[in-house]
Amino acid sequence: DSMIDAGIYSGDVVVIDRSLCNPDENEIALCEHNGEYTIKYVRCHDGKTWLVPDNVGFPEREIKEGDTFNVWGVVVLVIHKTAHR
Repeated sequence: DSMIDAGIYSGDVVVIDRSLCNPDENEIALCEHNGEYTIKYVRCHDGKTWLVPDNVGFPEREIKEGDTFNVWGVVVLVIHKTAHR
């Protein structure tokens, strides 16, 4: 639910371009942070790197010294599941 305001919902299929590993601040990235995978914006400010959700109910997460962090790629397509009735 952390990216619902960006139009990414639970159960969606997300296509990642693995050749894009340096996202700009307006691109959504698939990242590995301390062994967990997450889809967020990657933004730098005040000399720090942050994982930024697109839902005000979720906090930003700072990438701290000693953390493992990798950008796996950039989201290029989101496919929404159809509603089950």
